[in-house]
Amino acid sequence: MRNKIKKGSVVIVLDLGTSAFKCGLVSDALNIVAACKHDVQLQKHSGLIEIDFEAAIQTCSALIRHIIGEAAAKRCRPEALIITSQAQTFVPVDRDFKPMITGISWLDTRAGDEADFLSQSIKNIPLKMGYRRPSPMLYSSKLLWLKNYLPEIYRRAHAFPLLNEFIVQKLTGEFYTDYTNFGMTGMLDIGGRELN
Repeated sequence: MRNKIKKGSVVIVLDLGTSAFKCGLVSDALNIVAACKHDVQLQKHSGLIEIDFEAAIQTCSALIRHIIGEAAAKRCRPEALIITSQAQTFVPVDRDFKPMITGISWLDTRAGDEADFLSQSIKNIPLKMGYRRPSPMLYSSKLLWLKNYLPEIYRRAHAFPLLNEFIVQKLTGEFYTDYTNFGMTGMLDIGGRELN
């Protein structure tokens, strides 16, 4: 990171943590120049753990605006926005990238039966998924749960973005994924770089 940041410049770092979203202004020497945070309200009910993605983008926008104000007060101009994410939290979205249900947290373990099914159905799991065994917390297990229990939502969904992918799309209008994020989901054949 240090080689990519111009001397004397700053970047905005947005950390989408499980318990709080944090935003900071970081110098090229990796010093925190300014910081703010907002606690995350996970919705827990009937054994499910969910997060409101619309509230998440509002919170992130407010944090970024605050940090941009701090940057202006310190007479510095951020060069980039860097985003970290909380594991495999995701939501099905429609073509307008509007959430179709409440987001499913990575902590949620609703997909136990689906994880067992994947374990029995996929050969060479470590080579195919990068995991010793699919977990109920895994994106691919919960995506199968969604297909089984909310088939209409699953069928109509345009995409199933991770939290950081959703935030970036809302900030930029661009939808992306990368090998690190997608590789964590169990959906990517890491060796073959193709869908499982």
